[in-house]
Amino acid sequence: MATATTLTPPSYPGDSHLRIPGQQPLSSSASLSDDVPHVSIHHGADPSSTDVLTLSLPADFPLSVPPHYHMRATEWMKVLEGEVHGVVNGKELVMRAGEDWLEVPPYTVHSFEKRKGGRTVWLERASDAEGKRKFFQECFGRRELPGFLGAMALFYRDGDTLPSMPGAPYTNVFGYLLVNVVGRLADLAGLDKSIEDRKEK
Repeated sequence: MATATTLTPPSYPGDSHLRIPGQQPLSSSASLSDDVPHVSIHHGADPSSTDVLTLSLPADFPLSVPPHYHMRATEWMKVLEGEVHGVVNGKELVMRAGEDWLEVPPYTVHSFEKRKGGRTVWLERASDAEGKRKFFQECFGRRELPGFLGAMALFYRDGDTLPSMPGAPYTNVFGYLLVNVVGRLADLAGLDKSIEDRKEK
């Protein structure tokens, strides 16, 4: 993956700009102020583009992505501003602005954490960019971030993501069953939606 020559986040007509935890959309890119935690999902990208999303998080807004892996998709991560702490296949690392892309191949257990103390802007790409855009639109395009059942239902619909369990990734039978049994049931029952979202149905 070639190193980007600019730290400016990509922007495309047709992108979806959502506040985190997704309580309401932002009307335009002009509304994307530095003190509002938000995600831009790059639906407007060219079909050949691997750009998925840009996360923009102010200094006092922490965010953690728990350990998981993908069975098919390769992901690439790049910090455009600030820093992100991560663990990839058991190895701790810190990604900082100006550094090269971090490549995460299939079956690579990874987790990330944005800590308090500095504004962070983070760009993600994926080999299955369209599928990941749909996944993140479901994740962030709701009144609150999904809890356990919501995450399992999202993983089930995504069909590519599994939570990391003891013995992962190659012997992760429990994680596979968790997503494909609990996640499927949660999906069928609509339990991945928040109470407010279910009331509006």
